Amino acid sequence: MAADRRQEPHRLLRLLTSHWPHPFAAAAVNILLERVSPRPRGPCWIDAPPCDPCPPLALDLADRLQRKTYYFPRAYARYYLGAPLGRAMRLLLGPGDAFVDIGANLGFYSLLAAQLVGGKGGVWAFEPQPGAAESLRRSARLGGLEQVRCFQMALSDREGDLVLHCD
Repeated sequence: MAADRRQEPHRLLRLLTSHWPHPFAAAAVNILLERVSPRPRGPCWIDAPPCDPCPPLALDLADRLQRKTYYFPRAYARYYLGAPLGRAMRLLLGPGDAFVDIGANLGFYSLLAAQLVGGKGGVWAFEPQPGAAESLRRSARLGGLEQVRCFQMALSDREGDLVLHCD
């Protein structure tokens, strides 16, 4: 019940912002929202329904990027999925294909690939940031995309350990 109350202001804001047309204007509005909207302490997971072209996403409202994506799903989905890579994926991927997403972040491309390759295809997503990897895992489950496998790790052309800085 407490989680529901923490989500309510965000749900109301999303009603106003979910159809925002452009990510750059959305970024400016988000700066204002950061000052007036409550930022949950600790994880606050919420399932965001699809908002064409954005697939359903599971997002942690305590994370700044995920909260911004929750508020402006249409703007960010159009930005990523309408980019040259998203257009190329629609042309090149088909049922049964495989897709590898290195640095998957919240998984816009992984989720698109999963839809394109279907249940007989495979999507391997690699994302080192724990919150983003968990969001992608949850989003794949939410969308029933069992062909998505998310690995919380970074890939490189050489062995070694690095420090991952997250804000």
